[in-house]
Amino acid sequence: MISNYVPMPFVASQVMHSVPLVALTPTPPLSISVTSSPDYVMDILTAVYVALTLIIAIVAIWSVREGRNQSKATLQTVNSQIEESKKQAEQERFDKVLPFLIPMDAPVFQGSHRNWLKWEEPIQDITFNNMGVGIALNIASVLLGCKSYNNDPGKPRIPGVFDEHWTLWLNAPIPPSGKVKCAYKVNNGLFREENRQVAGYLFFAPQEPEPDDLNHGVFLHITARLIITYQDIFSRKYASIYDYVNNIGWLLVKFTPIEKDLYALEGSNSKRNTVEESLRVTYFPSPW
Repeated sequence: MISNYVPMPFVASQVMHSVPLVALTPTPPLSISVTSSPDYVMDILTAVYVALTLIIAIVAIWSVREGRNQSKATLQTVNSQIEESKKQAEQERFDKVLPFLIPMDAPVFQGSHRNWLKWEEPIQDITFNNMGVGIALNIASVLLGCKSYNNDPGKPRIPGVFDEHWTLWLNAPIPPSGKVKCAYKVNNGLFREENRQVAGYLFFAPQEPEPDDLNHGVFLHITARLIITYQDIFSRKYASIYDYVNNIGWLLVKFTPIEKDLYALEGSNSKRNTVEESLRVTYFPSPW
């Protein structure tokens, strides 16, 4: 017997209704929230800003001061270099016209005492040679013996006498390489005691050394001193100081610029050679 069975369609919804559904829902993440007061945060930020501004201002002020100090130091260095260059250039200018006088002749000494100048000699003739590169002007000079001399054993030293000196006031220039024979006149000038020195050197020569020192060669036998002052074309004043060494000749002691020459140190108006003495000034022909 044939059954009239008709299969029925399978409906998925029916199964779904019969199977319980499990829905997986994701777990929300954990979050931590901190709540702060808005006024407190602003106070901190303001304090930090003020501190940074203060630091920047201090650094800026320090930088400006350091810059000024460095600029001042640099300016001082530059000014110093400029002044040094000016002095150097000025000195080179003066050196190009610098005169330099040297004596050529020995003074006259006594026959019985070869270390004593001949005091009774009214005129001492000494030749000058200008070994410099510039003309010598306003020449003046003083010739004097020792401050004191040896005496017989057991007797005090013999003091030098300032009144016994020779002075020259040369009213003539000496050109470079020029030679002039000059006449020194005895006691031709008045010098107060405080003015009897040039550049710290006395008019007197040093005292005559003791005989034992001379015999052993401890000291040179200096017997006279010659001080010469003169000017260049720029009116700068110079002094040449010489000591006469017995049996040797003139020894240069000092050549130096000076503030006061013999004209300034002398205290009378009689410091001029007479016409007769001026005629004794002899110019030698220059080798140039």
